[in-house]
Amino acid sequence: MALRRIIGSIFTRGPLAVQSIAFRQHLPIGDPVVIAEAFDQWQADEIVMADITASAEGRLVSKNLIIRATKYLRTPLTVGGGIQTIEQVEDLLRSGAERIFVNTTARKHGTFVQEAAQFFGSQCIVAWIDVLAVEGKLRVYEHLTHRCIDTSLEDWMHELEQRGIGEIILHAVHADGQMQGFDLALAAHAADVAVPVIISGGAGSTQHFKDVFRASRVAGACAGNLFAHSECAITEVKRGVLATTPSIRSLHLTAP
Repeated sequence: MALRRIIGSIFTRGPLAVQSIAFRQHLPIGDPVVIAEAFDQWQADEIVMADITASAEGRLVSKNLIIRATKYLRTPLTVGGGIQTIEQVEDLLRSGAERIFVNTTARKHGTFVQEAAQFFGSQCIVAWIDVLAVEGKLRVYEHLTHRCIDTSLEDWMHELEQRGIGEIILHAVHADGQMQGFDLALAAHAADVAVPVIISGGAGSTQHFKDVFRASRVAGACAGNLFAHSECAITEVKRGVLATTPSIRSLHLTAP
């Protein structure tokens, strides 16, 4: 298995980073570029930046924001929000993003993922799936309509894999901002597909990362609120996880 990743996620609404709580509350917390630079300094393995209102507002995640964020970053940046065309993907990659992710467009435009994967390579194209726990079942959630779709999570993951997606991010809407731990039942779905799967939503401590890495085959785990509000939290989490999970990427000796 490839080395597992500890990933810093940043939710934005236009130019502002926000703290998301259950997809209902979005509290401004500052400049996303400053947060990205901190994640980079604290040795995140990757940074995911998601503009959570871009699709609803009919716009694209800010290209200027990506240029600013990647000017000094050493950490790979994955971005998404409002992406609808191959030209937009090219623009964002040229602006400094390592990869892009799609959510709404993957569902609404059936050939988009396949075309993007063929044009840029599967490694550049990631699928973001919002998942909501409803009456004990994990359902694919459509954030624009606030409804769950009919396709099962397993079927949607398989379909994306067949279309050529390079990686899947599973975000637990019901755990979003709660800091009570990752949804381990959701993380177990990493075994459903051959492509890497990242778990997101609910991280509140180092133990939560240990738990999800021990209990599932996820290739990485994301945290936003935990890392944005705790100085050097990524470094501390890595130190703690390395003690029991040596398959994550090591810290540099210069880490604080």
